[in-house]
Amino acid sequence: MLLENREKVKILYTGDFRYPQVKIVNADILVTEATYGNPDCVRGFGKEVEPVFIELVKKSLINDSVYIFGFTVKFRKW
Repeated sequence: MLLENREKVKILYTGDFRYPQVKIVNADILVTEATYGNPDCVRGFGKEVEPVFIELVKKSLINDSVYIFGFTVKFRKW
């Protein structure tokens, strides 16, 4: 779901990035949820996503703050 407020800030809420057919949308704020909060549920594509995620965060930090929340045990694996 994409919401643009009065200040023209685009807020995107998404639950899953795994669908290759979905068009990537530019947003100022990205809110996601963790379907698999159980630390035993680990997807196999983590190493593919990691460099893309890191680059996205680096680019975002140039102009703004980045807040990343998640399940502690999974973050420690990174």
